[in-house]
Amino acid sequence: MTKIFNTALLFIALISQAVAEEELWEYQMVEGDSLWKISHNFLKDWRLWSKLEEMNEVEGDLYMRPGSRIKIPVQWLNMKDAPAHIVSSSGSVRLFDAAGTELTFTDSTPIKAGYALETKQESSALLAFEDGSKMLVQQDTRVEFDTASTIGSGLVYSYKVGLPQGKIENRANPL
Repeated sequence: MTKIFNTALLFIALISQAVAEEELWEYQMVEGDSLWKISHNFLKDWRLWSKLEEMNEVEGDLYMRPGSRIKIPVQWLNMKDAPAHIVSSSGSVRLFDAAGTELTFTDSTPIKAGYALETKQESSALLAFEDGSKMLVQQDTRVEFDTASTIGSGLVYSYKVGLPQGKIENRANPL
């Protein structure tokens, strides 16, 4: 009996560790939100609302206040590509795909997750994002696009960029 109990504890510990290591997206509740509504707006399968309730240790989500935060496994999210685009560029600007291959680009070339953009001396590029935000990539800069997506029904955009070198100016569009 003790051996079965110890095995069960080990199994539970391994599952807990896997859940703890899972990538999570954090959402801040707004007036009128419920887990059911969030599930319909953001998840691949809205029926996961009860698992979301359990995972976040919520009892009676109708009583959650605006500003409360919940965590959602990224794999549950209904995500679609929302690439950026180069609006204009001057000087030596280079675009690389996820494999590191240099691409020839035009204003309509999508900049997707995994891509990188580099500017050389006396060069710059102006990028536009689907949420209306803009980014000016200044000279001698490298920008790496880790995430470029919309979550759910287009209400939330998720952009994550790395800046290993150089400077940018950002103009975020508050929705």
